[in-house]
Amino acid sequence: MSKERLPEYVVKTIEIVEQQRERPVGAFEVLQEIFMNDFTHTDMTFSPQFDKTFLWIAESGRNICRLLRAFENGYEVEKEPELHVKLKGLVIGSAYLNYNIPFKTFSTNSLSSPKHMNTEFTKSWLAKNWPEYEAYNNAGLLEFEEVEDE
Repeated sequence: MSKERLPEYVVKTIEIVEQQRERPVGAFEVLQEIFMNDFTHTDMTFSPQFDKTFLWIAESGRNICRLLRAFENGYEVEKEPELHVKLKGLVIGSAYLNYNIPFKTFSTNSLSSPKHMNTEFTKSWLAKNWPEYEAYNNAGLLEFEEVEDE
């Protein structure tokens, strides 16, 4: 059997539980900590991490099966896809989101930007680094194109 691919935050939750218990743990201990934390929030520094994993488990019965298989077959971090982000309603060709690395600013342009511009993003990186991401995304103004491997 191949290793189960888990989101990075789920793997981080497993690592936190192992650190708390100071030993390798199984699926039961991880689930126990997630559910206990969700109801008690005893350590507020871990709560957001555990809450995100709790929501992932609750999202689908398949996810709890994935977690159980991960402890049976091993696991690795599931890489989030790199995406080109196109802003809807702008001029064709210059509607792609660009990030100026030295100046840490966002703009729109074509995909053939200079080397100091980044045009490939993950959704989680955008959510953390682009203040307007949530507003644009919730308004349906973003179009995502998966970056093809070269």
